[in-house]
Amino acid sequence: MTNLTKILQKQKTLEMEIKKYRRLLEQRFELLQLREELQIKPDAEDIKFLKSLNESIANIEQRITATKRTLSIRRTGKR
Repeated sequence: MTNLTKILQKQKTLEMEIKKYRRLLEQRFELLQLREELQIKPDAEDIKFLKSLNESIANIEQRITATKRTLSIRRTGKR
């Protein structure tokens, strides 16, 4: 694979990660909003799910940051 192909592949992966990240953020917001509207106290299962969702979001944020850094380095050739 050429360098350009690798960069384009990483960029496409990054775009997919960003879409997934935005979708998870929207889901989290909708869940919190719905819970507030219905005045539901979170139970252990809700808290566990939200923690898992927050961890997924944090992992995606880290991957996005790392990929952007890699793409920047490959484009400029500077670290």
